[in-house]
Amino acid sequence: MTMRQQLAQQYGTSNNLQARIAMHERFSTNPQDWVDWLWDVMQLPSAGRVLELGGGTGRLWHAHRQHLGQLQISYSDHSLGMVQTAKNQLADLAQLNFSQVDAHYLPFTEASFDVVIANHMLYHVADQALVLAEIRRVLKPNGVFFAATNGNQHMHEIKELIQAVYPTADVTPFSLSFTLESGQALLQSQFEQVEIIQFENNLAVTEVEPIVEYVRSTQCLSEEHLAVCRELVSEQLAANQGLFPIQKSVGLFVCR
Repeated sequence: MTMRQQLAQQYGTSNNLQARIAMHERFSTNPQDWVDWLWDVMQLPSAGRVLELGGGTGRLWHAHRQHLGQLQISYSDHSLGMVQTAKNQLADLAQLNFSQVDAHYLPFTEASFDVVIANHMLYHVADQALVLAEIRRVLKPNGVFFAATNGNQHMHEIKELIQAVYPTADVTPFSLSFTLESGQALLQSQFEQVEIIQFENNLAVTEVEPIVEYVRSTQCLSEEHLAVCRELVSEQLAANQGLFPIQKSVGLFVCR
């Protein structure tokens, strides 16, 4: 299966992404939600044009709909299903417009945005250098580009669990093509200043089913395999005083 086919399968609708978000929301050890932290760190201007690439469910804007000021926001995603989900949640906000966009060929004029945001999406594109060149093209000379991504060891416990359940499963995450460790060099090919800001957080999961649903959202496993997954998670919880710890490694590149 090609990367494009895998992405279409994963993100044709918002269901898989929502299952993963749910576990992060319920079991994060940092009391500050990811999108709240992101909003605080980005310090978006009160006015100007913002482009979001790979906007997913539109959660960033939904969570901060009362704080958008005079921003004009172009939300986009490669998945039409994601675009529709975001539009359903945010259609009442006149300052947002919605489009299905291929990040390799941005349908915007040169130097037209004050801010470009691409969170947890650069590892999904086929040609990262081309996408970054397009982002640089549409960004104003004094603009800012924000790109969140994961580190190499992000949630390695889930990968190990899947391997235990189904040893031949492909558990190499997309995100290894653009990580906190490798992304800086690539970004510096287009941006003079590149800063990394870490989000300190982990997961302390205390229930079986959220982990099973997370695994289900990432792999096409049979119910028999998921039953084995359920047993392994139950054993881990029993052996570790009801806790299944998961290491997170997440951060934000700020590029100028």
